[in-house]
Amino acid sequence: MSRPRPLPLGCASILILLTIFFGAEYASNLQTQRQTDALFLDLKGLKIGESTDKEVRRIVQRYGGEAGLTASGFCNPQDDDGHSVAISNGTLNWLGQRSPLLRPFGNRVWTASAVFLTSNGNVCGILYFVRAFRGDGMSEVAVDVNYLQAFSSLDFTGPPYLVDIYMRKGFLSFKTTLTTNASAEQRTHALDINLTCLSHAGGCRTGCEIMPSAWLDFQRQAQSQGWPLPAEEQGDSRCKKLVEIR
Repeated sequence: MSRPRPLPLGCASILILLTIFFGAEYASNLQTQRQTDALFLDLKGLKIGESTDKEVRRIVQRYGGEAGLTASGFCNPQDDDGHSVAISNGTLNWLGQRSPLLRPFGNRVWTASAVFLTSNGNVCGILYFVRAFRGDGMSEVAVDVNYLQAFSSLDFTGPPYLVDIYMRKGFLSFKTTLTTNASAEQRTHALDINLTCLSHAGGCRTGCEIMPSAWLDFQRQAQSQGWPLPAEEQGDSRCKKLVEIR
């Protein structure tokens, strides 16, 4: 019985180099995801109407963001300010733009950002965004969280907690809006964000993965109102269904 032939030296070298390349890529992407997790934890620690502009500036400085941006009267036309932070991995995003084969872990391109709004020296709103291109290169997963002071100048007249999902060609949007009038449970659900799929093979495919509790709340709302569920989320095995938690 003949022994299996060893791989030629050239093939073995290529395999080793590929293993090192993709291992380093995975580690770099995971580090970026964990930095994003840390930013979101800092964001959740702020209290609308109580946390100060000084606290926000410390967070912005920690992540290399921009302070003192004009907020265009978002909270108070006479006296407001804005600060922003964006987290991404430029090298990996560049590779993902070239080919999905060069970025098997995480989405081809993804970035997370936060905008902190202050008025009269205190936080009056926090906006959080995740944008991720899927592996097919055609569809974008968009997640928005808007946490606002109840008396914002936007004159938001809807409920204190609202989940909105809509699909357009190549664009999958998942948005939650809550105000300081929301209950503790609603706030917990709206800010329940899971970014682990950003490091999985293939990355995040839909907003339901990133916002599992808000997705379940949307299903309850759709069930009570008789709305059809978005086919994209409904047909995805990664999206929890209400029947699974009964």
